Amino acid sequence: MSQVAALTHMQRFYDLLDSKATDADDGGRVYEGFTTQDFYTLDLPQPYYTKLTRQMQQMGCMTQLQRGSRSVPSRWALHHRPNEELYGMIDPRESNIDSLKSQVTQYTSVVDQKMRVMRKDQSNLANRLQHLQVAVMQQASMLAQLADKLGVELVLEDITIPEEELESPITPEVLQQVTEGAE
Repeated sequence: MSQVAALTHMQRFYDLLDSKATDADDGGRVYEGFTTQDFYTLDLPQPYYTKLTRQMQQMGCMTQLQRGSRSVPSRWALHHRPNEELYGMIDPRESNIDSLKSQVTQYTSVVDQKMRVMRKDQSNLANRLQHLQVAVMQQASMLAQLADKLGVELVLEDITIPEEELESPITPEVLQQVTEGAE
C-alpha cells in the first residue's frame, strides 16, 4: 500500500469515527463503538485495520480509552485528522516491531499447539507400551505354565521395562490378575 493510499484510508477512517463521535466534557471528541465493524464499512482490506490504527495512534490522531470486544464497544479519544506532515513523522521501525511481535506470537502459538500434540502422542505411546508389556508378560506366563505341564525347562530373558518409563507401573497385583486371566 502506498503512502498516499495509506493516508487516504486513515483520513476516511478518522472521518467516519469523528462523524459518530460525541463531544466530551474537556472539549475533545470521543468515539464509542465497534471500530472494526466501522472500518469494514469503508470496504478496506481487513489486514490494514491494525496497521492503520497503530499508525494513527503513532501520529497522535487518536488514543484508545477502552478496549472493546465483540459485545463491548471500544472508546477512543479523537485528537486530530491524519495529515501528510504527521504521516511523514511515523517511525517505520515501530510498525516493523509490531509486525515482528505478531509473527513471534503466531509462531509461539503454533509451537505450543505442536507441543500439546507431542505430549498427547507421548502419553498414547506410553499407554501402548504398557499394554504391550502386559501382553508379553501374559504370553510368558502361559509359556511357563505350558513348560511346567510338559516338564520342560523354560529359560526366558528379562523382558521388563524400567518402571520410570511407565505411566503406571505394573504391580505384582496387576501381574497376578493378568496371569489368572490367562488360565
